[in-house]
Amino acid sequence: MNIEIPAFSKRGNWYKGNLHIHTVLSDGKATAEQIVALYRKAGYHFLAITDHNVFQAYPQFPGERLLMLAGTELTPGFDRRDYKLMEAMEAYRKGEFEFGKAEPSLRQRINALCSPHVIAISRRETNAFWEAESDRLTGIQNMIDYAAEKGCLSIVAHPAWSKLDTQTLLSLQGYTAMEVYNHASSPWEESSIQWDSLLDQGARVFSMACDDAHEPGDVDGGYIMVKSVALTYDAIIGALESGDYYSSCGPVIENFYFDGGCVGVSCSKAKEVRFLTDNRFGRTYRAEKGAFLTHCTHRLLGNERYVRVEIVDMEGRKAWTNPAFLW
Repeated sequence: MNIEIPAFSKRGNWYKGNLHIHTVLSDGKATAEQIVALYRKAGYHFLAITDHNVFQAYPQFPGERLLMLAGTELTPGFDRRDYKLMEAMEAYRKGEFEFGKAEPSLRQRINALCSPHVIAISRRETNAFWEAESDRLTGIQNMIDYAAEKGCLSIVAHPAWSKLDTQTLLSLQGYTAMEVYNHASSPWEESSIQWDSLLDQGARVFSMACDDAHEPGDVDGGYIMVKSVALTYDAIIGALESGDYYSSCGPVIENFYFDGGCVGVSCSKAKEVRFLTDNRFGRTYRAEKGAFLTHCTHRLLGNERYVRVEIVDMEGRKAWTNPAFLW
């Protein structure tokens, strides 16, 4: 079976990256310099700082061997100059915000923030700075179109947290990926159900993990491992658009391959390996008590339209391949 497998069919090296990070320029708690230093210490190769509605290109930081991609998180209702809103968001994160006691206009602004968001990453290296126009942030498709006009690829942010349903996601056009895992959105951090619902309907959608870091403790919770021929702006963007990466919260996926009528995976120590396909086909393989898995194969029925793999390591952390499409 000669099938193109995102990342694993390609030549190149693996590069660790994160595409959803905030700083004090919006609602983060660290400066760009501080957050970059933390990611460098965690072994990252590239980052995109994506402050709400502020597109900022960052130069190479002195002493930091990190490729910086330029981006923003398009966010309806967010205004970094709205101090009451910023205070309410801080109280919300601490579990101290009483929504019912807030003034109606503040409740309305907070509700707007809970609508869908879009990560916009520049397709080309740039030194541009711009702030999003509020009238272009009405509706998720409008934000995707706005990002395209600005020369950016789009990633649908935290679908589970945003309560995006399958029909809405199916209606969207022109985006590059969605987030399967958003570390800061607990308990709505994982969007695997939304992803598989799209794949079951025939959509060809890639998905990625990210931190959505707002403070130092959010760093390195979810990331992507990109297979690329070089650590350059154009090469990394090309790999993102081709789906040449896997997502992880810790596990390493060494190989994902087809052999005859079987699909196989090699990985770091895992307690579960899950092969997911359309229409509830697939299977979970579990290690015996006291043991672990580092390699697993699964025989396909022959009528699957896609297959993807999830790894669950000994600590319960997950990794996700992008789907291999079989039609």
